Amino acid sequence: MVEGMTKAITPQIGIAVRDHGVAERLARELRSRVSGADLSVLAGARFLKDAVFPARGAPVDIIVADPSMARLVAEMACDGHDPLVAVVVGPE
Repeated sequence: MVEGMTKAITPQIGIAVRDHGVAERLARELRSRVSGADLSVLAGARFLKDAVFPARGAPVDIIVADPSMARLVAEMACDGHDPLVAVVVGPE
């Protein structure tokens, strides 16, 4: 925490993985490792777009995605908010 700050910043994390079982396992794992993180599972391109460019509220800071969803994020991210993207590849 930076001197003078009274509260740690809680990251907004979105999980964009097409396999629902993998998404749920990632959510459980991240909840156990990232204290206080606000997690949401982003099912489909529309929810992913809403997370990157929300109509109201704060955008997602970090997106954990499979390769196909990561490509969608790259296509959407432009002059606006560019979230940090972690791409999950390989065996479960």
